[in-house]
Amino acid sequence: MELNMEREFHELKEKVDEIHRILLGSEHEQEVGIHSRVRKNEAEIKSLQDWKARITYFAYGMIVPASYGVFDIIKSLLQSLG
Repeated sequence: MELNMEREFHELKEKVDEIHRILLGSEHEQEVGIHSRVRKNEAEIKSLQDWKARITYFAYGMIVPASYGVFDIIKSLLQSLG
């Protein structure tokens, strides 16, 4: 009976060790765990969000000069036709 409990305990310990390795990686392979992958993905998402914000601000900044240019072209066309 005690031998059976000891075997079950060792099997449970191996399963917990495997779960720990999957979540956090091992001491030799820190980059293998889900935790490190999530941190990498969060950093990449943050980088993409920053890039998107810069592109958006650039596009908003170009609206005014572009609008002025289109207005100027239409004004010139109307003056040449009239």
